[in-house]
Amino acid sequence: MTIQNSTNNTKKTFQSSLNFFITMITYRLVLDFSYVYFVSNLYQYAGFNLSIESFTYALSWCFYLISLFLLNEKLEKVSDFFFLMAVLAIIAPLTSLYGLDSREYFPVIATLFAYFLIYAFSSTAYTHKQRLPVLTEGRFLSVFFSIFFILIATLWIFASGAISNFNLEFTKVYEFRETNTEILNIGIIGYVNSWVTKVFNLLMIAFFLYKRKYFFVLIFIMLQVLFFSVMAVKSIVFYPFLVIGIWYYFKKFESATIIPIALIFIMFFVFSFYYFLDNIFLSSWIIRRTFFVPADLTFVYFEFFEINPKVFWSNSILSNFYDYPYSMRLPEVIGNYMGTSSHANNGFISSGFAHAGLLGVIFYSIVVGILLRILNSICTTGIPLWMGVALSVVPFRSLMMNSDLPTTLLTHGLLVTIIFLALLRKKNERI
Repeated sequence: MTIQNSTNNTKKTFQSSLNFFITMITYRLVLDFSYVYFVSNLYQYAGFNLSIESFTYALSWCFYLISLFLLNEKLEKVSDFFFLMAVLAIIAPLTSLYGLDSREYFPVIATLFAYFLIYAFSSTAYTHKQRLPVLTEGRFLSVFFSIFFILIATLWIFASGAISNFNLEFTKVYEFRETNTEILNIGIIGYVNSWVTKVFNLLMIAFFLYKRKYFFVLIFIMLQVLFFSVMAVKSIVFYPFLVIGIWYYFKKFESATIIPIALIFIMFFVFSFYYFLDNIFLSSWIIRRTFFVPADLTFVYFEFFEINPKVFWSNSILSNFYDYPYSMRLPEVIGNYMGTSSHANNGFISSGFAHAGLLGVIFYSIVVGILLRILNSICTTGIPLWMGVALSVVPFRSLMMNSDLPTTLLTHGLLVTIIFLALLRKKNERI
């Protein structure tokens, strides 16, 4: 009976892994389909061309299939979710764009190399002695200071007068963003505002989900809507749904397969708005903006900084040692190079290359790998895994898609997230 059970379990594991692999292949095919029949059709003027060469397209699939070795079909650590997010949001669209538009291969290789390096530095096994100690009053401190900073941010919204520009319409956020940013983000309070929307308020939502106090969950969701209404950043209002979605996923599912399946359905859903209703808003926002714009910017960053001076952190921590070589901020330099006035932010791989070429990418990858290893250690005991994933997903998304590493650590709250997750743990509690 034991041998039969073992055989059945092996078959189930194999079938589950096969289903996951097939789903990931389907996901890349759907991305290719979306690019060919939507992005390249409508946005060729923005550089999204269709130029398929058989060898390049086949090579793009080789690169993509190699990236699947980063993945675990079951999410057992924070790093497992990180790599799934990296393949789905970064590597899949990057390889798709490379194969369908015959772009340069070096940014793709550098990106794959970076994530495998992160994998190497994050996958060290932890023994009991290597786990971080649990602070007796840590959970109280984590909750207390989260509520304290939420109250500070809320009171500042009213005291600063920013509440007079209250707006809930997505189409009008850009009318208020610049004005409200100048009003709200003065000195250190600018960091507090960012941490509240990306860390502290989400921590309270996750904490009360964990405690099954759903009334308080609703209160903090409403506060997040208030922050969106005056800070005029659309993503703010979606962060609570990420937390809730991750909480629900870990309650109901064991396999990671459901995540690419959900993205496949979302892409087909928004594509149908374009195809049947001739409405491009949702398709442009989700397919083009979320997946292919960051991929395109990766190629642009590498193209620009292969032939132009590197920055060597002269725009931030090493400004006293190096002269910044440009007259505009880095995202504006790239936007100007592309012939637009946009702020062309991109993720840590592009930023690392902008600072120090491949050495910058390697340095950033090692740091990210160590941070992931710390998060894996934190989430081995005292808090549920889903909470570690839910609270780190927002800063990690910023890190991958639109921020430099120092900016993600400070402004986008990755460092604060790690500290407060460590504080949130409780002895003899594991879920």
